[in-house]
Amino acid sequence: MKTGTCGQCGNPCDPRVLRCRACWFISDKPSGVLVPLIDRFTLDERTSCWNWNGSLTNKGYGVAHYKNHRITAHRLSAHLWLRMPLDDKRCVLHHCDNPRCFNPKHLFIGTRSENMLDCSSKGRHGMSKRSACPKGHAYTPENTGRTFRGGRFCKICKRNSHKLHPVSSTEVIP
Repeated sequence: MKTGTCGQCGNPCDPRVLRCRACWFISDKPSGVLVPLIDRFTLDERTSCWNWNGSLTNKGYGVAHYKNHRITAHRLSAHLWLRMPLDDKRCVLHHCDNPRCFNPKHLFIGTRSENMLDCSSKGRHGMSKRSACPKGHAYTPENTGRTFRGGRFCKICKRNSHKLHPVSSTEVIP
């Protein structure tokens, strides 16, 4: 049988997975009791999500202890399979929008702005659930404008703002 090299520790391993058995063990408790990773998830056959069975955060993300660090399961997955460093400040986003899922095929790495755009485009941002602007005008397709960053604004309020504060031709708008 051919052997590969573990991408984590450099030990020999199965070339199909590129992880040795030792690196497949993680802890879901601060005590450091090691549990095989395979015992920490259930496969959702309909969505192919790997749903975390261990501890969860208050927002529903899986939590593990890995190399003496508390880490969310999807960040651990990005580290193990997508080669993202543990101390990377970028976000790990879900294509499937399931916080318990840590299937690397459902994850992608992005910036905080990309995370917010992804969130609002899928209707999960708190402001995107509002049906009216702060002045009470309904967010209808005819009354809703979009900013270049993907945000929305009330066209009635924008028109009223321009009537109250007209811009002269000599003013420079940044």
